[in-house]
Amino acid sequence: FIPLFNPLFINNLQSSLKLYFQKFEFNASVYYLIREVGTHLRGYNPINEISPILTNTVLIGFALIMIFEKVKKNEKLILFNIEGGIFTTFLYALSIYFLCATTVHPWYAALPLVISIFTRFKYTMVWTALLPFTYIHYSYPKPTENYWIISFEYTVVICFFMYEFFSKKTHT
Repeated sequence: FIPLFNPLFINNLQSSLKLYFQKFEFNASVYYLIREVGTHLRGYNPINEISPILTNTVLIGFALIMIFEKVKKNEKLILFNIEGGIFTTFLYALSIYFLCATTVHPWYAALPLVISIFTRFKYTMVWTALLPFTYIHYSYPKPTENYWIISFEYTVVICFFMYEFFSKKTHT
């Protein structure tokens, strides 16, 4: 990739990422809640201000997960430990990312679903089962997101995750 690393490539990559994170919106969760409050307070959609905050939240979340895993284990990460390990760490990180993302298309759930196979967590299966309902947005004459469907989707998934997270029982 060395030939690709030049100022033009870096600028184009940054522009693409900025476009994705600051212009697109679909099936978001935390972002939609913050956007509604921001729109109410400011009178316009504050995506340009919210996106960097959520990006930093994701980065801080990733750092905290890695610190917690290191302190908790005080050893090397174990790949196939059902109670933890690198797959659980990846699943936590992806979950934080998707909770803060401005755009979450249904097929994005494929990676967390596959990773969850190697963990005790099965909330990704619930999420995957609920995601097809987001296609109702395209059933209207003009594609419009149904926030009731999105609220239901994320409420169920977060509740299921919380149940699994605080449950000491191993789900295999």
